[in-house]
Amino acid sequence: MRLSKPLKILIGFFTGIPTACLLFSLVLFGWEFLAAPAQNVIATNLAGWVILLLVMFAVAELLLLGLAAFYVAYIVKTRRLRPKRKWFWGALVVGAGTIAMPIFFMRYVWPSREAFLSRANRRARSRR
Repeated sequence: MRLSKPLKILIGFFTGIPTACLLFSLVLFGWEFLAAPAQNVIATNLAGWVILLLVMFAVAELLLLGLAAFYVAYIVKTRRLRPKRKWFWGALVVGAGTIAMPIFFMRYVWPSREAFLSRANRRARSRR
């Protein structure tokens, strides 16, 4: 499956959004529940943060559904993966999408076809 460079950039941007939401929520909860009580600060705007996180995660989940459909279709159509690895990556993308999608993107979608083929040729030569 061939993708143009602008499309790869767009997919990479959308792939990073759910991971950024996850990291933001971890930092926010870490700050609210670890640092704020130590400073005797009462979380006065906690309801606002909870609403923000709920909206942010709702958008991220909808985005993850669309990205999962794209990545599963990409995994099925690509020739870069062996059949056993297709099952493995398909299960990872569906089951642990927030973490697996950026890794799959950087490993298989972002590199150009020529770079991937040259890497595969080097591996084949080293195995001989």
